[in-house]
Amino acid sequence: MDIMTAITLMRSCLDFFVAYRNNGFVDTITAAKEMEENLGVEPVLEETHNQKKKRQFGYEGRDEVMGSLEEKFKREVFYSLIDTA
Repeated sequence: MDIMTAITLMRSCLDFFVAYRNNGFVDTITAAKEMEENLGVEPVLEETHNQKKKRQFGYEGRDEVMGSLEEKFKREVFYSLIDTA
């Protein structure tokens, strides 16, 4: 394999991951819902209780993004996996 072929393949792989990061979550959720219907399984996203650290009065609070469990899954799992890949 020559260098230009390798560069072309790497660029197309990068383009795929960028497009998948932008549009793939909806496709993935749709495919997962179809699979759950075929298998007869109920999807369960449970909210866990996070331990909070005590902070001194002078500290600024962290900006935590509120949202649905699906949005939290998208932020913390889906984006992390795609960014790592």
